[in-house]
Amino acid sequence: MFYVIDDNKGVRESLCLLLESYGFKASHYSSGAAFLRDVKADDNGVLITDINMPDICGLELIAQLRHARNIIQAILMTANVTNQMLAAANQLGVPVLRKPFSPTELFVCIEQLSRRHRP
Repeated sequence: MFYVIDDNKGVRESLCLLLESYGFKASHYSSGAAFLRDVKADDNGVLITDINMPDICGLELIAQLRHARNIIQAILMTANVTNQMLAAANQLGVPVLRKPFSPTELFVCIEQLSRRHRP
């Protein structure tokens, strides 16, 4: 299951359509707070979240999930990356995709996550 979180409706809907066209299940949320209201402690899957959002940034969202010991894996995306963001993402062990990115870049990132988290 993929969870796409972005305050830009076009981005989140197009990412879900892309994922679904490859046979994946995907749902989307307009904010990190909306996602946190729905997520359960034992949910798993891959979170694809924007870093810069009005209510809670993607980095903080992932930190909260990790603190709650949620097992969801994550990918961050942003149009405006900074060294500070990259360092924070690295500390969380989360890859960062720079917008705009191609479907190939997304699926390479997903495959790398998959390899990293195989039992």
